[in-house]
Amino acid sequence: MVKVFWDVDNCAPRVDGERVMAHRVRRAARAFGAIEGDVMAYANAETLGRLTRGVIAGGRAGGVTCVRCEGGADAADAALAEDALAWASTVAAVAGGAAEAAPVFSTKRQRALREVSAEEEAAARAEAVRWAGRAAEAAEALPTVGAGSTVDAIVRGREHVMMLVTSDNDVKLVMDYARACGVCVVVLANLSPNAASGGLKTKRLRNVAKSVGTVGMNNAYFEAVKLEGERRQLSRLKLLQSADGALLWDPNRRFAIREDERVDASGEDPVAGDVVGVWRPDKGGIGRWYA
Repeated sequence: MVKVFWDVDNCAPRVDGERVMAHRVRRAARAFGAIEGDVMAYANAETLGRLTRGVIAGGRAGGVTCVRCEGGADAADAALAEDALAWASTVAAVAGGAAEAAPVFSTKRQRALREVSAEEEAAARAEAVRWAGRAAEAAEALPTVGAGSTVDAIVRGREHVMMLVTSDNDVKLVMDYARACGVCVVVLANLSPNAASGGLKTKRLRNVAKSVGTVGMNNAYFEAVKLEGERRQLSRLKLLQSADGALLWDPNRRFAIREDERVDASGEDPVAGDVVGVWRPDKGGIGRWYA
């Protein structure tokens, strides 16, 4: 069973592409199991104003429930975190796990705006460290998986998967708590070579880019994805230190409309954004992803 929480402020679709992105996010989640309910999407008014209101419109449509978040900086992060923590707590309770209360979530920026005391800031850091330790203990107790599918190696026998669509480091606390509750945590994030600035950073990557093209998946592009992953040392990224696996999303490269997307797409032109690789901590490198 997979529950999807999508930070639209952080991983927003291109204008006029939200229907296809929502479809592709759901397709990626279904690789891990049946999706529980709708995809839960969180966005502020500014983000929603840039979209065409085709699916992500502050309501429910197309298998997505969008929560319109008001209240200043990081309001969407806080709303997503609250719902994700509550879901993980429910999973633990149903499984007969410990009834320990979920941590209180706040971002560093929120605490700075509230001008919290040094003691409160230290307490927040200590709570984060505690749950990171609990998550590590839970991971050590999981069964090892031999030769098998990538999904099996990521899930490692657990019955519930939380997919977080975000590149925001603040959700690490949510991920640690979920893993401590026996939930597998998968991140779908803008981690591809084109995600941040569209630039391939090294001379080797720029040489590879000559045969990459601009549309679809090919061997040269996948080689660039792998090389960029090596350069960035994904295992060092704070966001992924508490992930069981990550799907690398490229929001800028265009991919052709598939047959299963035609109902949701108004045209036949390639649409930006799709999963271009998979990372898992036991392998370290990036593998191909098929969903």
